[in-house]
Amino acid sequence: MKPGKILIVDDEKDIRNLMQEIFEEEGYQIDTAGNGVQAKSAWKANVPDVIFLDVWMPDIDGITLLKEMQQDPLLEQTSIVMMSGHGTIETAIEATKLGAYDFLEKPLSLAKLIVVAERALKHTRLNQENRQLKQTLPEQILDLELLNQLRQIDGGTLVITDSEQLSDAAQTLLMHLIQQHSFITPKHREGTQLDLRLIALSKTGLEAAHERGHFRDDLYQRFQVMTIAIPALRQHTEDVPELIEYFINFFVTHEGLTYRHFSVSAQNILRQYAWPGNMRELQNLIQKLLILGSGDVSDNEIKSALTQSENTESGFASVDTSLNLKDAKDQFEKAYLSQLLRETGGNVSDTAKRSGVDRTNLYRKLKALGIDPKNPL
Repeated sequence: MKPGKILIVDDEKDIRNLMQEIFEEEGYQIDTAGNGVQAKSAWKANVPDVIFLDVWMPDIDGITLLKEMQQDPLLEQTSIVMMSGHGTIETAIEATKLGAYDFLEKPLSLAKLIVVAERALKHTRLNQENRQLKQTLPEQILDLELLNQLRQIDGGTLVITDSEQLSDAAQTLLMHLIQQHSFITPKHREGTQLDLRLIALSKTGLEAAHERGHFRDDLYQRFQVMTIAIPALRQHTEDVPELIEYFINFFVTHEGLTYRHFSVSAQNILRQYAWPGNMRELQNLIQKLLILGSGDVSDNEIKSALTQSENTESGFASVDTSLNLKDAKDQFEKAYLSQLLRETGGNVSDTAKRSGVDRTNLYRKLKALGIDPKNPL
């Protein structure tokens, strides 16, 4: 595998040199920049796979530069890791919201630096592969991907994420798998026998896609044989303490983060939170608390982190002016109705009363916006 290309953007020469030395020993190709102007020249001359970007720069702050990076098509597949010697939860949340892959606090842990670089490079290459696949003919995808990969999971389970977005070709293939227990690719007509368990995951449900004619009827009916509704985190908050411990152990083991203890009172604060962002919000919160602090997690630290998380989830932390007015209105209505449903426990009647929308019209609007009343993410 070709070594990855890393761009280090930091105004402190000693830090740039140290990081360059560490990464070159690991086999990476390194470019460095001491300010925003140098950074722009560097990534335009040699597009990096990963950028390590300091928040505090002499000519431009790192958050502003991060926004510029996200707008440059050259960096569409580049993973950006923010660094700061004055890291705060607020800055980390803003950076990740703007698309940063990760956030590191100075002084940098050398072991963690290497781990994050490896994970960021893997993330970049996965994005690059997905982009290449989208640009490849469907027949080639079936030949190159499925012929090699489906055989490896024979006797196992195939989990399909975002099943409502499956292409016509993919739906045809799945239906054949279900009916014939085999699959055929355009170049391999003999067929390959498979014994698989299929699990289709959907955030919005398949009903809307089926009614619009975007999901074939026979496959839809097959998936309706056994449906499992996964409750939102707010519906089983008694599991929060165990989930906290799970995520702590995961990040300590896989990302080399330092273990922090959550007291019973801290756990209870998290149990009483509504979790509008569901399990992912809890995971991100635990990761940020491990990254940006040390020692026992205080109640005030928890409350501050949750306040920032609520602002992020509410959709009012910033206004996306790239949307036209209709799309922006739809975005607001989806956030507004989802929040009302969370507050009413999924009760459509109460939501209709509080919103002032007729119940029948509300059902139509929820369906149009792709909102599941029982699981309004």
